[in-house]
Amino acid sequence: MCDIDWILDFCNLGFLTPISIKEDCKYYPVLEDKLTVLTEMLAQDHAPEAIQTKVKDISDCILDSMQLYYQGSIDEAQIIIYSLIEDISKRPLAISDIQDSVSLSKLEYFIDDNKTPETVRLFHARLSDKVVDYSLTDMLHIPFSLRDRMRPQRFSIPGLPCYYLATTSLCCWYEMGRPSENQFNVSAIELDGIFRIFNLGISSQHFVDYKRFMREGKILEEYDNPNSLLFSLVCLRVLAIATSFCVNRSDDNSPFKSEYVISQLIMLAAKKLKYDGLAYLSKRFSQDTASIPFFANLALFAPYNGEDEYSKMIERIKLSAPINYSAYKQKRQDILMVDHYGSIDDYRNTVFYLFDDYLWHMPRRAVELGNGNKYHIWGLNYEDDLRMRKNKGK
Repeated sequence: MCDIDWILDFCNLGFLTPISIKEDCKYYPVLEDKLTVLTEMLAQDHAPEAIQTKVKDISDCILDSMQLYYQGSIDEAQIIIYSLIEDISKRPLAISDIQDSVSLSKLEYFIDDNKTPETVRLFHARLSDKVVDYSLTDMLHIPFSLRDRMRPQRFSIPGLPCYYLATTSLCCWYEMGRPSENQFNVSAIELDGIFRIFNLGISSQHFVDYKRFMREGKILEEYDNPNSLLFSLVCLRVLAIATSFCVNRSDDNSPFKSEYVISQLIMLAAKKLKYDGLAYLSKRFSQDTASIPFFANLALFAPYNGEDEYSKMIERIKLSAPINYSAYKQKRQDILMVDHYGSIDDYRNTVFYLFDDYLWHMPRRAVELGNGNKYHIWGLNYEDDLRMRKNKGK
């Protein structure tokens, strides 16, 4: 076997994410089996010793922390994951600004100095039975006064709201369970300044691309160098596998989900390390190799410092007026022939892409709302938003 063929072990069908299982009690044994198999495959395929050792170390940390959590030693489980994230964060690609995230842009932009990543567009969605009268405030994070309505999420911290964003409206639609079009409302989101995020969105496609770039001579580095891009991808991919299980429950409102434990411990570690959030790939879309850039997500912390409703982080948010997807389609009868949901091979020919573009390029008029908070909007003026909120309160 060629020296670099072991790279494709991370693309083995058994490790494609998300990983579906039938019962919560199967999470740990299946996770343990997959991590063991991955370690064995790397040894058989003569991966560098440093890579083998690191994968084994990360796997042991993940499994040990799960056992401690099950035993009720949650503080000890958190210490292990914190130390792990702190170590991985020192490596290239692990931490970045949103616009420089390997989880949100294809790997080629981080290999070829002559290529500049496209601007990362972000979107936020809410569900409502109303086609109109959807308030801008509904497109912010859950207010602190409504903490009790927060459902546990894979990437969340109990009691602390997060602001969830996706790179396309189609990803938002999948994340919300593919709802009826008349319930689906979306705003385009622009973030001001630097947001330092932990990049957990590493797919098998990263390794396919990496091997190709090596074959083409575009990457010249030692595979076992702890400061190499490949070493960083390996560390992040093992974490991505552990946090990408989906349990097929009859009741999705289960109060405890084993597959959320490591993800939430990582979120706690990221918060303690003062990161602004993390990037991850959708667990509701089944094509692991095609997730980037169309099916990537962000979970940004909404820092709490005694505010009544909204974090001061909203001062760094610009958002478009929320538009109902069904209403948009009704106005665009000329494009209905290109509508399809499941394929992203040619995303730019879908109605969802046209919807993204429409939201992003709506006429801009920045406004500071005089209600104790500052946030900026486009595509709608302040008086319209006041009217919408007033009507909603009737």
